Amino acid sequence: MSEGTAGVLETQYTRAYKLFDAGEVEKARDMLTALAEQDYAPAQAFLGWLCQQGKGVGPDAREARRLYEAAAASGYSPGEFYLGLLDLHEGRHGEGSEWLRKSATHGYAPAWYRLGVLHARGIGVPSDQNEAYRCWEKAASLGHPFAQRMIALRMLRGRSGAKGVLKGIWWFLRVPWLGARLIRDRQRHLMYP
Repeated sequence: MSEGTAGVLETQYTRAYKLFDAGEVEKARDMLTALAEQDYAPAQAFLGWLCQQGKGVGPDAREARRLYEAAAASGYSPGEFYLGLLDLHEGRHGEGSEWLRKSATHGYAPAWYRLGVLHARGIGVPSDQNEAYRCWEKAASLGHPFAQRMIALRMLRGRSGAKGVLKGIWWFLRVPWLGARLIRDRQRHLMYP
């Protein structure tokens, strides 16, 4: 794909996202469908999310899976992430955790956070609180506010001794201000609504 074509697709995608955000779901869906047919991975993942959630049409997990798989096949980390979440939702815990791991290794903060949740609960992966914490640390370092909250709560509970409690207070006080970052990231298409 040429740089010019990629720029046009990105502009159209941004327009579709703004339509969705303004409540014009059907128009956004039509634009995303056209982009997805051109193998534009962000549109495939977003359209998959719309299908899974039943936005603009009835819920369609089969079509969501097809679109997520197409986005994931191109290495698009949000596509891998949402395919993993769909697998988890459908009870395929091992497959879901593997897709989250792939997405996380591409630096996708929400995947690191969810992988930490899986380790904390022992879903699809061995239960391992240290690994959960390590995943949350990685997500927190990438700016994920929920992961930062988990780190703060663990530190406040004494995970790292007295110094950890103080650092936990610092993280905990910082987290409410990070909600704006989550909204800003959503607008940059890092997370769907």
